[in-house]
Amino acid sequence: MPNDVFIKNFGSEANYQQELDGHAFLAEYTDRIPKIISTKFEPGNFAITYEQVIGPGVQMVSDAINTHEDVDLSALLTDMATVTRDHAGTRQAGGGTRLFYLDRLPRLDTPDIRVIHKGLMQNGILPRIDNSQESLRGSLLDDVAAQVSTFNIGLCVPSLGDFHERNVFTNGILVDFEGAGWNHVATDVATFIWHTLFVGNYLGPKYAKWSVDKDKDWLRTTPPQLYVTDGVVHLEISAGRRKLLKDYLRLYFNPIAGGMVSDKDVLFAMAFRLLTVFPVNEMSNDDQRIVFAISNFLTRGGLSLREALRSFDEDLEAGFRI
Repeated sequence: MPNDVFIKNFGSEANYQQELDGHAFLAEYTDRIPKIISTKFEPGNFAITYEQVIGPGVQMVSDAINTHEDVDLSALLTDMATVTRDHAGTRQAGGGTRLFYLDRLPRLDTPDIRVIHKGLMQNGILPRIDNSQESLRGSLLDDVAAQVSTFNIGLCVPSLGDFHERNVFTNGILVDFEGAGWNHVATDVATFIWHTLFVGNYLGPKYAKWSVDKDKDWLRTTPPQLYVTDGVVHLEISAGRRKLLKDYLRLYFNPIAGGMVSDKDVLFAMAFRLLTVFPVNEMSNDDQRIVFAISNFLTRGGLSLREALRSFDEDLEAGFRI
């Protein structure tokens, strides 16, 4: 087998079929996906082998960023913006919106997260964001659930559904098609920003099931990038991730933003993912406070995406300039 192939294994027939369906869907809109070389369909052993993913000097974007390699996704982001503008339409939200948002709504109403929320309410002050002190809202979880519920019907675009630094290679080839489909445009934007700001730096390597030894070793040898000192949440993203996010805002978000995507939807979707992707009950006390503080901040009302990003990193404002 050539060493430039990418093999994905699946634990169930349903996930295997979702991948095939998502790949077929996205193939209608872009050629930035690898061709399928072979499939394996055996009881308990499902796999798809793709070609043209890894080659000389090519690596997963997250790995390149973590080793301080330069990453240029400008051509991919420009192509994605064109697909979004050309094919945006009102469809029932499916794909990644269904898998990663709508199907996870019940997680906001579990005893674990409700107990943590109640405890933080009783304990009082959360760490501040950008020196702005606000009390944790008792309605936070319900507010987020109500907003995410509206993603069921809305402006959707053909997309990968789970586009972020771990699902694209430095040559601009996309992988992981389980969430591909007509996805709510705000969930696409939120997924990328959420992953770049929080997961790639900290929460992912600490709590994600997909974390491998390489991720955990990197976290152990890298200064914390999401932490609390003196009662304030600090986010220190690397230069590589800052560039990646600014490129995304300039080349993808800006061209599609006019009337297409709501800042409120994006901010609530980011908060929703913070509260539901990783088990909050398994987090350290500090991480629980960080997750709730950021979620409370993003959904407080009257906040634009630009203001939110500037609160975490002033340099990101430049990403909104074309």
